[in-house]
Amino acid sequence: MTSVVCRYCVAPGKSTPSDATVSAHAAALRGAGLITTVRAGRTVLHRRTP
Repeated sequence: MTSVVCRYCVAPGKSTPSDATVSAHAAALRGAGLITTVRAGRTVLHRRTP
């Protein structure tokens, strides 16, 4: 499986998305069957489903 890497490019004067926003989007992607999530300690790894 290919890892999904999220990076935020923020324009000057714009804020980064909150953890809650990122979590909600990940939940929506998981619910749609597009990603799987694995916890490794404090790190959460998201992978694209085949």
